[in-house]
Order: sequence, then structure tokens, then C-alpha cells
Amino acid sequence: MANVPAETRRRIRADGWVVRKLPDLGLTVASPEEVGSAPEQLVAAIAPYTRRIWRLALRRTAPHLVLACHFPDPVRTAPAEFFGAIERMIDRATPVSTGDR
Repeated sequence: MANVPAETRRRIRADGWVVRKLPDLGLTVASPEEVGSAPEQLVAAIAPYTRRIWRLALRRTAPHLVLACHFPDPVRTAPAEFFGAIERMIDRATPVSTGDR
């Protein structure tokens, strides 16, 4: 969680969030409750289009989506494909972020 702002890290610890590492993806997941395989599924939706994902945050308050990643090479991947993958990821995330699993 090195890329997570200090205030967010303090809140995660204080609120007792579930934190677990995803070693295959090089990411850490933190959420108020166990979210099962949802993080892997969300990252899988955009991973083919980017070389590296540093941060993916879904929040109920603005900004609702924070994605820090390499932008794909526009010669090999049309921007519409990449943004379409982000839209699909958001569609998959909606039940998780609203609690309507």
C-alpha cells in the first residue's frame, strides 16, 4: 500500500478493513469487507491493455474511480478498446461497490 496516501492508510487500519496481497498481480487489496475474487476480476478486465497497474480504487464518493496505469500504445491498441475495457471493469465493479452482489 505504498502508493496509498498516508491518511487513507490510517483510515484503513482504524476502521479494521480487510487487507490482503495479490502477489500474482503485485497489488494489495483493502476493503471494508471481504470481496472475494472481485479484485482479480476487475484487474483482469484491463490488464491485457496495460503493462502495469499501480492503483485501482473504487469509491462511493468522488472520485469514484482512480486508475493509475501505463496507457497502452495507441499504435497497437485503439483508445476505444482500452476505454471499453475500463467500462466493462466498471460494470463488473458496480455490484461490489454498491453491496448488491
